[in-house]
Amino acid sequence: MTLQQAAYDKISMLSDNDLKVLLIIADGMIKQKNPVQDKDVEEKISAVNDLLEIRKRNPLPADFDFDSAREEAFY
Repeated sequence: MTLQQAAYDKISMLSDNDLKVLLIIADGMIKQKNPVQDKDVEEKISAVNDLLEIRKRNPLPADFDFDSAREEAFY
């Protein structure tokens, strides 16, 4: 019996819920071996880089209090 045959035999004994979990795990393993950046990821990376560039050109004052600013914004 080959390794693939042994895997098929065990997979055939799994419930539908277990198969869903197994597929999620398999997808994660495949993505790790074949990292492909889709357009959405590229757009997000570009947006972060744009924000970093803006931050470089417009630095905050040394005494800027992030906690106070957050509290003012959300409360």
